[in-house]
Amino acid sequence: MHNTLLTDRYIRGLRTKDLVSHKTLRGLLLLLMAAFVYTPIQVARAASPTSPLDGLGVPIGPDSQALTTARGHDVIVVVAYGGSGLYVNDSAGLRFTQRVSSWISPCGRGDCLLYLSEFYAVADRPLRSDNITAVVPLNSYYDGFALVGLQAVAIHGASMGIFDPDPSIPIIGCQRPFLCSQHILQPSIQTSTPDFVVAATAIDGDSGGCFTEPGFTTVQTIMNPVDLGFEFYYRIVPVPNTTVNLACPPYNSVAMFEMDAVSLTPSQS
Repeated sequence: MHNTLLTDRYIRGLRTKDLVSHKTLRGLLLLLMAAFVYTPIQVARAASPTSPLDGLGVPIGPDSQALTTARGHDVIVVVAYGGSGLYVNDSAGLRFTQRVSSWISPCGRGDCLLYLSEFYAVADRPLRSDNITAVVPLNSYYDGFALVGLQAVAIHGASMGIFDPDPSIPIIGCQRPFLCSQHILQPSIQTSTPDFVVAATAIDGDSGGCFTEPGFTTVQTIMNPVDLGFEFYYRIVPVPNTTVNLACPPYNSVAMFEMDAVSLTPSQS
């Protein structure tokens, strides 16, 4: 009987040891599986830089757009094409500053001027359906249209100076034979930092806008019933000292063009 008790205790001891070993082995296996699954996810996230594009305005009316962003500390750029005295209102309380503006006379006289203008503001917090409206005084309509088009874009990761300091930036003007405030043969800029480039064209005719270089994205094309149009493009240029062109053939229907560049911090380019 004494031998039987020893045998029973020995068997129970083996079962207990087996149970402990099984639990230990299972724990180690789960730990190794977790490490195997988690490590590639960390590497994948670190290898995917965040895009500086944080939002594009969506039309909600003929003269307004709604803009939603995911992050704060964005530079909001608005380009608009419309009558004299054009300015920007904002429902989130952003204060827009005019960056550049130039006029053109589609009729060839001084009483029918249209302006291609760029504005910018800084948003400290994310925006939720921010209503951005281009306002034109009632006495500056052209052929019944106060505004031809506008586009808002949110850019994340801008440098302290906001814009690329190269003297070629921004560029704005028109092609001959249009009557305008400044004639330019070809829209071209030279970057000095990693940049988020915005560009827009004002169209007078029905043959479309510029032929963009590879890398440009066309956001929208607007044509109204009197053949006045507006196009907006953007491009991320990660390498400094890059020449950026809009291929606008001379004497086509592109009446005016504008191009600017927001300087990006290295982590956003």
